[in-house]
Amino acid sequence: MLENKRILFIGNIAQNGYLMAKFLRGRNLHADLLIYSYTHLMGQPEWEDAEVSGCVPHWGANWSRHAPGFRRPAWVHEVRPVTPSRLRRLWSRLRRRQVCPSVQHVLSPRRCGELRSLSASRLAGITGELTPADLDYALAYCRCPGIPRELLETADIIVGTGLDAAVAMILAPRKVHVAFEHGTMRDLPFEDSSWGRVLALAYTQADRCIITNPDCLAAAKKLRLDTHEFMPHPIDWKYSTRSDQADIAVRLRRGASFLVFAPARHDWSVKGNDIVLRGFAEMTRRTGDRQAKLLLLEWGDEIDRSRALTGELGITDHVIWLPVVCALELSRLFKACDVVLDQFVLGVFGSTVPQAMACGKPVISSYDESANGWAFADRPPVCDAANHDEIAAHLHRLHRDEQYRLAVGRQGAQWYQAHHCPERVTDRLVEILIAAAAHRRDAR
Repeated sequence: MLENKRILFIGNIAQNGYLMAKFLRGRNLHADLLIYSYTHLMGQPEWEDAEVSGCVPHWGANWSRHAPGFRRPAWVHEVRPVTPSRLRRLWSRLRRRQVCPSVQHVLSPRRCGELRSLSASRLAGITGELTPADLDYALAYCRCPGIPRELLETADIIVGTGLDAAVAMILAPRKVHVAFEHGTMRDLPFEDSSWGRVLALAYTQADRCIITNPDCLAAAKKLRLDTHEFMPHPIDWKYSTRSDQADIAVRLRRGASFLVFAPARHDWSVKGNDIVLRGFAEMTRRTGDRQAKLLLLEWGDEIDRSRALTGELGITDHVIWLPVVCALELSRLFKACDVVLDQFVLGVFGSTVPQAMACGKPVISSYDESANGWAFADRPPVCDAANHDEIAAHLHRLHRDEQYRLAVGRQGAQWYQAHHCPERVTDRLVEILIAAAAHRRDAR
């Protein structure tokens, strides 16, 4: 039912838009990706599929230098990112209505009235009615003059990822609209801010809302949605296929008896990095293994805080710090380690758990069955831990019992193939897109 449809994904934080379009293209469906406003390396196709060399800056990377052999697929379109000064100028022009004809149409009093009326009815008791300033703010973010109008006009279905869920609602209100949540539904729609109100309305107006973080079910209920559907985070095939990991394994294994990988960004209140460090330190104390190593990535706002804690805990010599690595290198790191540690605050998981399971590695993470139960029919074989003592206990057993460690890894790989592999994710995505198109037809 999607064979004759043109599907446009807008936004690519965490590679979600790129991977979904790539998966649909693999089934000979017409899908395009529009990237704009976000230049972080983890939102660029090169970071997902290219062999990246050198130390890459987190923002505005020169990909001709760091990934010279990679060419983006023709279905990836990028708009020049706007600078803060240009955004301020555009916002000023929007307020004075000195804009191009296409934007004048979007800004027509009738359209603004429609959006404000919708917000009054749909957001009553949640965030409140949209103001003209809210709409100006959203339109400035959308940067209408920079978006290729032909992409919007020829698309049958538009999937807005994260904050870009608002783009389709504002710029292409007659199109089938799917909003993709990747943590953006948890708190943002309930903020007393322009962006909170605009995003809340975008979720309520979407023909389908894709939820990838099961704990966001509570937010969907608070928004009074009846169009939300769960879909696992898209994870590429590279994690479940064999790769040449000999070189990286040798380098990391030099002097390491037991290798633990904790790739989460350093954001203690969300990821629980301090719990990870304390749990690993306790494991080394219990086992007396001076050659156990903990692999950490240098990203996040609290790297210095984590470095300081490793010193306080006396595990500095156990820790290997690496710069943030591209997806191909990340898959090799997963395959080279013995155990993966994820996050220990939210009780739900993103991409790390299925990536590690695809590589056949046991994963220790916090897992809240009450938050996840509605999303997964079968509980993933995660080693559940909520504090550093529980992390240490799991690490201790996985350290001393190789057969148990391998068995947990095999169980994870089997669960991944049954519930989280690209084929299952794509099946679910297709079902949701078909349901969204049917919802729009019925609404007419």
